[in-house]
Amino acid sequence: ASTVTNDQGNYSFPDLRAGNYEVSATIAGFRPAKSDALVLRVGDRLRMDLKLEPGQVNEQVTVIAAVAQLLETDTSTRSQDIQSRQIEELPLNKRDYSQLVLLAPGTTYNPDQRLGGAISINGNRTLQNDYLLDGIDNNSHATSYRGDRVDVILPSVDAVQEFRVQSNGYSAEYGHSAGAVVNVTIKNGTNQFHGTGWEFFRNDDMDAHGWTPTLGGVKPKVRFNLFGSNIGGPIVKDKTFFFVNYEGDRERDGVIFSQQIVPTVALQQGIFSNPPARLGSTLAAQPIDPSTGQPFPNGVIPQSRWSPVAARVLSYPQFPVPNAFPLITTPGAYIGNGTNTVRSDKFDVRIDHYLTSKSRLFGRYSFSDSTTFRPPPYPGYVEGSFNDQFGTTPIRAQSAVIGDTLTLTPDTILDLRLGYTRLGANVLPPNYGSPSSTSLLGIPNLPQGPKVNAGWPEFNVNGLNQFGSTTSQPQYQIPNTYLASGVFSLQRGAHSIRAGSDVTYIQTAILDVSAIRGVFSFLPSTWTGNPWGDFLLGLPGAYTQTGFFVAYNRNQIYNFFVQDDYRILPNLTLNLGLRYEYGTPIYEKYNRLANYSLTTGSMILASDSNRYLVNPDRLNFAPRIGLAWTARPKLVVRSAYGIFYQHTFRQGRENLLAENTPFLLNLTAPQSPGTPNPITLDSGPPSNFFATALPTQISVRGNDPNLRAGNVQQWNFTLQYSLAKDWLFEVGYVGNKGTHLSRFWNANQPSVPGTAATLGARRPNPGFGDVEYMDSGGGSFYNALQTRLEKRFSNGLTLLHSFTYARGLDNVGAWNDPNGSLYPQDAYNFADEKALAENIVKLNSVASWVYELPFGKGRPLMSSAPPVVNAFLGNWQLDGIWTWRTGLPLTISSNPCAACQMGADRTMRANVIPGVSPSVPNPSAAIWFNPAAFAPQTTPYGTVGRDTIWGPGLQQWDLGIAKRFSVAEQRFFQFRAEAFNTFNQVNLKPPIATVGTAGFGTITAANPGRNVQLGLKFYW
Repeated sequence: ASTVTNDQGNYSFPDLRAGNYEVSATIAGFRPAKSDALVLRVGDRLRMDLKLEPGQVNEQVTVIAAVAQLLETDTSTRSQDIQSRQIEELPLNKRDYSQLVLLAPGTTYNPDQRLGGAISINGNRTLQNDYLLDGIDNNSHATSYRGDRVDVILPSVDAVQEFRVQSNGYSAEYGHSAGAVVNVTIKNGTNQFHGTGWEFFRNDDMDAHGWTPTLGGVKPKVRFNLFGSNIGGPIVKDKTFFFVNYEGDRERDGVIFSQQIVPTVALQQGIFSNPPARLGSTLAAQPIDPSTGQPFPNGVIPQSRWSPVAARVLSYPQFPVPNAFPLITTPGAYIGNGTNTVRSDKFDVRIDHYLTSKSRLFGRYSFSDSTTFRPPPYPGYVEGSFNDQFGTTPIRAQSAVIGDTLTLTPDTILDLRLGYTRLGANVLPPNYGSPSSTSLLGIPNLPQGPKVNAGWPEFNVNGLNQFGSTTSQPQYQIPNTYLASGVFSLQRGAHSIRAGSDVTYIQTAILDVSAIRGVFSFLPSTWTGNPWGDFLLGLPGAYTQTGFFVAYNRNQIYNFFVQDDYRILPNLTLNLGLRYEYGTPIYEKYNRLANYSLTTGSMILASDSNRYLVNPDRLNFAPRIGLAWTARPKLVVRSAYGIFYQHTFRQGRENLLAENTPFLLNLTAPQSPGTPNPITLDSGPPSNFFATALPTQISVRGNDPNLRAGNVQQWNFTLQYSLAKDWLFEVGYVGNKGTHLSRFWNANQPSVPGTAATLGARRPNPGFGDVEYMDSGGGSFYNALQTRLEKRFSNGLTLLHSFTYARGLDNVGAWNDPNGSLYPQDAYNFADEKALAENIVKLNSVASWVYELPFGKGRPLMSSAPPVVNAFLGNWQLDGIWTWRTGLPLTISSNPCAACQMGADRTMRANVIPGVSPSVPNPSAAIWFNPAAFAPQTTPYGTVGRDTIWGPGLQQWDLGIAKRFSVAEQRFFQFRAEAFNTFNQVNLKPPIATVGTAGFGTITAANPGRNVQLGLKFYW
């Protein structure tokens, strides 16, 4: 590429591909000058000043050393670049490059988080990050798909050129989400043919025993094979190039479930006398005969009184009995196991073509097809799927992009792109296609049919883990995203200007309903005073059922921006930008939306003239301002402020107005001794359940009609110092404030306490049940000290160390947070919800390195060693990632008391025992916190705050060693051995945090122990 400078000597090469470059300059009457090799990374704005000295053009070239490449002298964006060498050489479990996002400062990872969106950056919610692939949208716009990822295409490690994590203060060119931008580029072909082939495998024979107890001491079976190849090169030299990549994945991973609580052998026989110590308080209660009001004689419910359905459940050969003693002494403890299976194939193909010297065209198509099966905790129809991640998950993902970069003049560039992504994601229950619940158990009138049949219904017995099938399956979401964008780049004097716009059209087909096969709930203090006693008699405290409904949602997002990077002085650049974003509210193809109105207390239905039911938010202006000041040749001062909006709706089914009455009914019918014709296991629900339901039992959803797009104000102040060539140290303060974040609450929560029997009468609107309402009243704060020490690869070493000291507050949890406070305890007192944010750790330190040992041919030591010696001692490499962090906060919860029935959609917290400290001297799995410091709530609102207990931290070494074997010039094999959690350190998972539950205050599971991955690669 070539260009000419303007009258001030400024020049630019916008829209270059990432790679290695040299910059040279010539002019009559001066000696030529050129730079050392420059490494251009994704999203970089490198500055290279050349000084020309008087002389002749044919005189010796003056080489200008690029000693400060790592210094970012023209931008205030905080970012972290992960180069191809780090991607390919660092140890990655199952070769997932996105794990390297955690190398950046300010990142937090929660492996227990659902939706795969487990990475929080700078305190933002995990689902607020924006994923780009070759410059186009790579986000899954499925609003509630609880699958594996939030990015549509996950390229293989060997297909990725590099990626950049832009975490704070980035250009107005980027937006769409309030969190970070993860920008990935796929490799392209060159004038030389190059390729790679690889095979990686894991086997449990190489793995260590983990901390989580296993029955008989047998390790879970592991068989993992990942294989693939790629090739790139010219189609027409200097004009047309190609790159093709394929990767396959075959897995069989044994899984050991964390402790589940099942009925003890005595309880399964109807014997309640002499309950064992530490049995949950609800199950230890002596049952009362509801027909007499007196305790059952000798604490035994005779089998003659059992419900026939309950008897069939307990006679099922695979119904679990406690099996964890003496590994776990908690009564009823059960440890299940099974095998996860994965079959995945994916490929990428990219074509680059120079139409003319001023037009560079490229196209890429990526395809991924995978099927995953996750077994449930219990065998057979007992299942026990406690969320909808279990079962079979077929996913087919596609992404395509066409781009053309036009050089209109030497300093004017136009970049045009068209993109398309599609994610076909299904989640099928483990027993999908089995006989119906009615035929298996004899429960009449349960939903049945080929799309519903999946074994038993769901049974929720308070004090036990649920059993039967999770009824929110099957589900699927098929989002299609269409994108068109154009960016205009212009260099004028000291101004480097970029302006452009993009339009995104999203259409999604959604099946995501709860209770599709019916849920029987057995509660404390309803019939016998013991939930298990109620189950044996077949007397549920509530029955819930949801209809079957597929919604076809639509929305559009329009973005416009202008960015001016203005070099006021040779050592001072201002980054000035303004972005405007407008995202339409979601509407449904057939106008099947309904919204609950707080004003009228009734449902408002969509129409051709009112498709959204929510007023559009058109005031989303996002200014960006920053500066980069080179105070000294090796010191850069940077600072920035910006506003960022969130337009991606990933809130689960909770905000889907299509899943609302009258289009979809979600009905919970409380049952009690005073209920006329109560629903029992033996009677089942009425055949016309929805038609005969009381209006007060219908639960609905509502969105604030003035819903605002969530926004985050971000700021930073950063110092960068070049310690030496290829070395950079950075220290900075990073902060943000979230406003108008989405939050959920029950808009029909009673204001006074009472029992389940009086719940409907106590509601503000007795005509409805629970009203799950979403508004934009959520808020958050984040402040952090962040440091980074980086050495770019030279002399055989690349090194990166990131450290973060952070504190964050919010007043509502994220939808997919496993430590979960999505709902408030009291819908009318959000002030009581302000607490530590659930996705922020206090201290986090991560180091990574790739080090070529200095022995052998081409290395500093023993470079002339004989071939035999070089074969043994030469070309060795050591790689590693070290992670240390403190834990995440969690909330102590409680089951509601009998007189504390305030409806659903609330997080019920425990009571604090005054004067008793929750701390213990040496927290361990046996006792992580003092359970005596908490008690079950006796009023609707527990006295413990949100997030008052810190969970376990983590320390882990992932180490690798590699050996290169040369075959010929530019051809070699590489053998790799990688050990994850190399020293088999115990990293505990969160404790049981529900007071009154068996094992309260203890930890029953940990992250995996050491596992080893071997690989062989061939480069040519």
